[in-house]
Amino acid sequence: MLTGCMLWYTFMLLYACMPSFEAAWLVLFLAGCAHSTSQVPMTAVLLRNMDEHFRGRVMGIRMLMIYGNVPGLIIAGELIRKIGYTYTAAIYCLFGMSVAALIALRWRAHLWHPDAVMNTR
Repeated sequence: MLTGCMLWYTFMLLYACMPSFEAAWLVLFLAGCAHSTSQVPMTAVLLRNMDEHFRGRVMGIRMLMIYGNVPGLIIAGELIRKIGYTYTAAIYCLFGMSVAALIALRWRAHLWHPDAVMNTR
């Protein structure tokens, strides 16, 4: 899940720097694949650990959290105007990679423990 997240940000960073349309299209496709490898397992783990009665509520709250992107989008628009798309995308990707690395370090014992609920079959 975290590996997919790091790949997603890496491909998005590469996408921001692509000079040609054909290469950018391929990198964007790979970014979408990496996004799926990070988000689908995360959703599966989230739903697997929820009581049946709360699954709809949790997924609803998860969808509402996406609206939290609005301030980030407003800031990105202003940054793009001032410093350009490539630098803004790089800042956002590097920030995302940093947060993913902090998550990996903070919850390492819970995420990579062989007996963790998400690692059982």
